[in-house]
Amino acid sequence: RSARRAASLKVLHALEVFGTNLEDYVHLIIPAMVRLLEQLDAPLNVRHETIKTLGRLCRKLNFADFASRIVLPLARLLDGEQGVELANSVMDTLCSLVYHIGSDYAVFVPLVNKVLVHQQKWISHPRYDNLVTNLLKNLPLPPEPGETDEGGLHTEPDEAPNPEYHAMKKLPVNQQHLKRAWETSQRSTKDDWNEWMRRFSVELLKESPSPPLRSCSPLAQVYHPMARELFNAGFVSCWTELDDAYRDSLVLSIETALLSPNIPPEILQTLLNLAEFMEHDEKQLPIDIRTLGALAEKCHAYAKALHYKELEFQTSPQATIEALISINNQLQQPEAAVGILVF
Repeated sequence: RSARRAASLKVLHALEVFGTNLEDYVHLIIPAMVRLLEQLDAPLNVRHETIKTLGRLCRKLNFADFASRIVLPLARLLDGEQGVELANSVMDTLCSLVYHIGSDYAVFVPLVNKVLVHQQKWISHPRYDNLVTNLLKNLPLPPEPGETDEGGLHTEPDEAPNPEYHAMKKLPVNQQHLKRAWETSQRSTKDDWNEWMRRFSVELLKESPSPPLRSCSPLAQVYHPMARELFNAGFVSCWTELDDAYRDSLVLSIETALLSPNIPPEILQTLLNLAEFMEHDEKQLPIDIRTLGALAEKCHAYAKALHYKELEFQTSPQATIEALISINNQLQQPEAAVGILVF
């Protein structure tokens, strides 16, 4: 971990950009963020940003089921050594929780009030006091700061956008760096191919023109499952920026990998998934569908194999009948297999 935790700040920003797409991962994100804000050796600015990010995320995600895992650590922070320094960020985030979990927050009021009474010489937050009073009396809450009459959100004056984080224009792609990562001429063994995939996955994120994806690259370098999970997104973001000559070189490398006798099955499956992903995104890779179909059948991805064989059937029906019957039987679709015979 670097002293300034630059990677942590970028990951926090990436989480905020992903927003509602993280709904299924809240149970993983909140514990990690809480651990970060409770780390006494973490720089103060990182802890501040973690607390603020929690507050901003609760506007986009449903935190109701995880409120205790957020409020209790924040209360401990207020009562701790650096409570005064972190007070404004903590109280603002608690206010956001009041707005977005509503009456569910009432159970935490006595606990937080106890801490505020203990720290009353140094911590005062009238907006929080007003919100809690209205909440307990079942009165309407005042409009949330940053909320417009139309119900949208705008940035408050004291939260002016950071140009480095919020300028969402495309970033430049170093095509030569990418080419060095996808080069396959020195790859032959299983370990070679594993290293090729690891390096290529990370380089796609490092060179991605998308700021959110590029901000994930420092973490992906040390946590390869993230690079693997974002492989398709990183690939398509870079593919659209490549010149024709580089695209041809990249396709040649992928074909070499696909046809290598020593490529690990999991990497073969990843590349087949990529081809399918690109097709769905209407950016089909120029790879022979007969090759893709044969490889899909080889690794028992029969649904993929059927798709490619059906495409091939449109141009070469006689050559694909036997394969179509076999694949439909593997998929336990005997009616489809009989249908082909009738055809």
